Amino acid sequence: MKVGNKMIGTMFFFSDESKLCSKKSGVEYVRKVRGSQWTKPMLTEENQYHNGLEIMVWGLISSEGPVFLEKVDGRQNADDYIQLLQKTIITKRALKNKNAYFQQDNAPSHSAKKVEKFLSENKIKVLYWPPQSPDMSPIENVWAHIKNQLYNMKENITSKENLFKQSKKIFFSSACTEIIKKLYNQMPQRVQELIECKGENVIKY
Repeated sequence: MKVGNKMIGTMFFFSDESKLCSKKSGVEYVRKVRGSQWTKPMLTEENQYHNGLEIMVWGLISSEGPVFLEKVDGRQNADDYIQLLQKTIITKRALKNKNAYFQQDNAPSHSAKKVEKFLSENKIKVLYWPPQSPDMSPIENVWAHIKNQLYNMKENITSKENLFKQSKKIFFSSACTEIIKKLYNQMPQRVQELIECKGENVIKY
């Protein structure tokens, strides 16, 4: 049901893959509006960390907090992705709310015809997502939080298994849950700022 500009009773689930590393690189890049000055919060999470143990993960969040964090084997193809979705959102009925929408980016493994068919057959409503819009997804901020926590850990991470264990601990922590809830509450403002920026990157979140 829509009241004014708000969708009452609708739940949006954001998903994404990310590389998690145990060390930080000395090379850092920024994403910012063309012509504006850069500040440290603009650092892109995907380029802040490198040169250590690495794992690839897939995560899912909702307005209530973290939902899934799964380790994946490198770059996935469409069949791998379908197996992941079957294991998580289908088997565990994460999107059982009839007003739930599933967000994913436009990676080739996500946009493949067989994936579209799989989601349709399982009655999963997919939220349309414009290409190259990582600054609009709150889960990008969650990855940045996890990576900052990993980098600042005093405990030495000596294996990929331990790296994943520590990543899950951070992801499902109460602190991360509060961050996710705050990010969801900021979404209307974030969308409005994107409109005002005329599609340029939103850099403050």
